[in-house]
Amino acid sequence: MAEDNGAELLRLRHALGHALREEVTRRQRQVLFLYYNENYTMAEIGAQLGVDRTTVSRTLKRGEQRLLRYGGAALLRESFGEDGAENLRPPIDKRRSGVR
Repeated sequence: MAEDNGAELLRLRHALGHALREEVTRRQRQVLFLYYNENYTMAEIGAQLGVDRTTVSRTLKRGEQRLLRYGGAALLRESFGEDGAENLRPPIDKRRSGVR
């Protein structure tokens, strides 16, 4: 059973990698990485990229939507729980701003 889960997770990661390379824009990929991997707030990302926080919010949401459409949905469910997209961070930046 564990081997089946490992193989499925590998397949899902491959699908997400493909979607990140082929289906989202460079800017969307950059924003998704900073938000989910580096835990930057939208305000911090905006400051780093020289854009308004609302632009970051829209870019993040569009990137998430593209990933959900093009094969990332299953991995997002795996990563964020059964509800998948419902568990993605909201487009409104509610996290406390940390010092960087």
